[in-house]
Amino acid sequence: MANVNARNNVTKGVLFMLLTTLLASTAAAATKYIAEGATVEQIVFFQYLICLLLIIPLIRHPRQLRVDVGDRWAMFIRAMSGLVCFYSYFWAVRYIPLAEATLMRNSAPLFVPLFALWWLKAVISPFHIVSLVLGFIGVLIMLKPEAATSPGVGHLAALISALALAISIVSTRRLAHTSTTQTILFYYYLLSTIGMLPMAISNWQPIAPTAWPLIIYVGFAIHGALYLYTQALAYASAVVVAPIAYFSVVYAGLFDWLLWQQAPTWLAIAGMALVIGGGILTTVVSAKGEA
Repeated sequence: MANVNARNNVTKGVLFMLLTTLLASTAAAATKYIAEGATVEQIVFFQYLICLLLIIPLIRHPRQLRVDVGDRWAMFIRAMSGLVCFYSYFWAVRYIPLAEATLMRNSAPLFVPLFALWWLKAVISPFHIVSLVLGFIGVLIMLKPEAATSPGVGHLAALISALALAISIVSTRRLAHTSTTQTILFYYYLLSTIGMLPMAISNWQPIAPTAWPLIIYVGFAIHGALYLYTQALAYASAVVVAPIAYFSVVYAGLFDWLLWQQAPTWLAIAGMALVIGGGILTTVVSAKGEA
């Protein structure tokens, strides 16, 4: 019976993670699709505002908003890194294929051990080093300069998104021992909404009526993705869940093909394979180290 329950939990975790990646990919595709109808700053601002309005009903008592003095700096770093992650990612998808931007963002697991070494004093094993080297070679391939556009600007924005996501992951691990998911998300949404407000105002333009439904969808999709991601980790371990995040590259590739008739080059595919392989190896090694 215990084995059956364990298998059911893993299945649920996998399904939740597949839904997470699907929602996040559709949100990115929607952001790219409405490029001329609203600025990135407007989209990200309304994304966080909608997420904040959705999380407030889940805060049922003021005690849930308390943050230990020693965790306040980590809470701020988690919020700002998450903000930079989405802002740079949504900016990147406007200039490079969605699949490449998504893959670059999902290279975050490669950077997590480095930030964990610096912040959490974690240990990096030789296997970590091998996986990092493989992944970073893939990142360098993906960062190829494009002759027809500004050299690698979109890829660099996606790389910044990956770095910010890695910081967000490490800071969330730091906070998970003392704060609830609702508390972390509430302050993440609140601080990000406040942080994006002046940027949205300074880059304001009339929003196309056709863009509003997609902007609203982005907010609901991102909140749903973050909630489902939490549920996935509740049912299955990180070693099972994390590699499934790379399905978002498959979804993104389909959107590239269906909406923009863009197909990845063989060089891009080679870089993707190295990054995915390095990311999965990093996840497996990290999970064994925590076992």
